[in-house]
Amino acid sequence: MIARHRLAAVALVAAGALTLGACGGGDTPAAVVNGHETTIADVQDATRAANEIAARNGQQPTSPSQVLGTLMYSSEVIAFAEENGIAVPTTDWVRSEVGKVVDVGDGAITYYRTMIAAQGLNQEQGAKLGERLQSTSVTLNPRYGRVNDQHMLEAWGADWIKPVETADPNAADPGAPAPAPDAPAPTP
Repeated sequence: MIARHRLAAVALVAAGALTLGACGGGDTPAAVVNGHETTIADVQDATRAANEIAARNGQQPTSPSQVLGTLMYSSEVIAFAEENGIAVPTTDWVRSEVGKVVDVGDGAITYYRTMIAAQGLNQEQGAKLGERLQSTSVTLNPRYGRVNDQHMLEAWGADWIKPVETADPNAADPGAPAPAPDAPAPTP
């Protein structure tokens, strides 16, 4: 009898692990731009690091969709900056300098390299980069939103949740059973 319970428990744990694994995470792509993949783990790492720094500085947190909007174009932004003589910090520099403040993984390193490279662009270079990004091939994991016509990520809002419409707050619920003939009517 105990062996059956252990076997059932092991089967339940295994089924739960398979179910959670199917939810996405880790190496699951958050976005693919021109063949360059940004994983959900990268987005989670960069979001965590950015929000830890924001909290220390009394700033508002950033969303995973906002972070992905930067990360998904990282290879394009960094390449463009380097082609135009803009200083791009090395992985080791970001690990050393940002790592003094928060723990940084691969996603956070890429995020900060991209942010610093983009901040070095002037207005004309920014416009040229924008044109370049509009010609990219983008596949986005729908959990983060959608890519608009300008190739910018638009996070899903809560606008898909529609308010419940009621004609009269004192009206009886049409789905409720009718009261028995001799029962008193419910009071609102």
